[in-house]
Amino acid sequence: MKINFDAFVHEKKVYYGLVARDSEGFVHGGRMGVVDKEMNAEWTEMRAMEESIMVAHSNNWTCLELKSDCLAL
Repeated sequence: MKINFDAFVHEKKVYYGLVARDSEGFVHGGRMGVVDKEMNAEWTEMRAMEESIMVAHSNNWTCLELKSDCLAL
């Protein structure tokens, strides 16, 4: 499974989203959310990565690739 995730900050809120796909590109799920908390860019990406790991854990996906556009991660 491969999970692509991203996040951004707008007006003291963190918005994040993720999409989980298999090796053939079939979408197995996704999630989006809002956190009412001011954070810097790296922490918003960490929040999205944490959500990605929780989705993988809840679906019992043992082989996982996480993908982000954040170079700091």
